[in-house]
Amino acid sequence: MFNIWIIEYSATVTPFQLNAISLNWSNETMANTTSQSIGIANSHSIKIWFKPSALIAGYLYVSRNYSTDIFNIIQIALQSSGKVFLDLYNSSWTRFKRYETSTAYSIWTISSIWYTWDWTTFKIYTNWTEDTSVNKIQDNSGVMTDSDRKVYIWSNVWVNSFLNWEVSKVDIWNNTLTSAELLSLYDNWNGYKLDTRNTKWNYTSTVNLKHQWALGKNIGANIWKDFVSSGNINISDNSVNITDADIVTF
Repeated sequence: MFNIWIIEYSATVTPFQLNAISLNWSNETMANTTSQSIGIANSHSIKIWFKPSALIAGYLYVSRNYSTDIFNIIQIALQSSGKVFLDLYNSSWTRFKRYETSTAYSIWTISSIWYTWDWTTFKIYTNWTEDTSVNKIQDNSGVMTDSDRKVYIWSNVWVNSFLNWEVSKVDIWNNTLTSAELLSLYDNWNGYKLDTRNTKWNYTSTVNLKHQWALGKNIGANIWKDFVSSGNINISDNSVNITDADIVTF
């Protein structure tokens, strides 16, 4: 008689999040309009996870000068072509970079747009792959500062209303992530599930993480909380008509 022992190992890690906010672009907005430093200047990285329902031009991320709310500092926008353009502005609020992705995004597809900026080189990544064929519409030098900003994410403040978009997570670092770190965070289309406050494989820039805007494990009062305590700029603080009913599975 043989005894058979079955030993079960569990490598399952509870995801940081599996949800997104669905915005109707008609009367729902996400914003933080307080006078606060975002914590980034000439060296930084931004990563956004999203799922568009239609390829109609709209802003994905905008940070603006606080005192006037007129001048953009960073602008990321999806176009009706499905391509994304990314703008950087200098300390005098003059645009010095405008790059357009060579790759078009598809509707109802979980996607990410990333960029890294180190004061000299501006790199764009579609999902985790660097876009080496970007259209450099404007490619001048410039200096960015870390002064008080307003932040808008997937807001309909400056665009016409249109169909729902699903928005999962936005991460901002005050350094330039390496391609190896981006690949680790991409995690085979599952990077939106990760808590970027924790290291993962080659991703080690946790100390440089300034903001992680996400649902996390909480809903209700914590819709789109900033999970980086040092940042503490909740993107839902000045939201309009956002409720638990807008939470969907990503």
